[in-house]
Amino acid sequence: MARIDFIRSLYMKDVPIDEFKFDNLCSYPLSYYLDPMAIFQLNKIATSVKYQSKPKQKYAMMDQILNPYGFRRITSGTNRVIYKQLDDQRIVLKVALDAVGIRDNPAEYYNQNFLKPFVTKCFDVSPCGTVGIFERVQPIMKKDEFLSISDDVFALINEMIGKYNLDDIGTSFFMNYGLREGFGPVLLDFPYMYELD
Repeated sequence: MARIDFIRSLYMKDVPIDEFKFDNLCSYPLSYYLDPMAIFQLNKIATSVKYQSKPKQKYAMMDQILNPYGFRRITSGTNRVIYKQLDDQRIVLKVALDAVGIRDNPAEYYNQNFLKPFVTKCFDVSPCGTVGIFERVQPIMKKDEFLSISDDVFALINEMIGKYNLDDIGTSFFMNYGLREGFGPVLLDFPYMYELD
């Protein structure tokens, strides 16, 4: 397993997919973690033409805004940056870096209704789409971690194929998967989903 503590894994009980209560996962609302002014500032950074080609400056400004609220940057993707909450290990923030990231957070909030429980739960999204609160799972960071759960990932993909068309789910995108303890693999990045007709 990917960085899951061995002792904890001994006591975990696997929950069958049909018994997992996805809708029972909960978190505090976004307003509990951030005030509206912080979200406004993050939106200005994400939509600023001045910083479009300066990601390091964007990261530094976002860190400056979010660190006082107890958030630390853990990784980033193409259009969003992920922050963990130091006092609440159940959640992460996905913060948009650009206009595409601003569309991705609301898209994932909507798409989870069709893909659950095979995705991380999106608890709340700011009205502007800049910030989203998501369930925190153990991310897959290395190819060998992905290979160790490849059979489970194959089963996950088979649950969705035939119903939906998804982008960025193949083996080349192994970092788009994580492990929910007691459940198995889930998709971390799922804004581009289309129902097949």
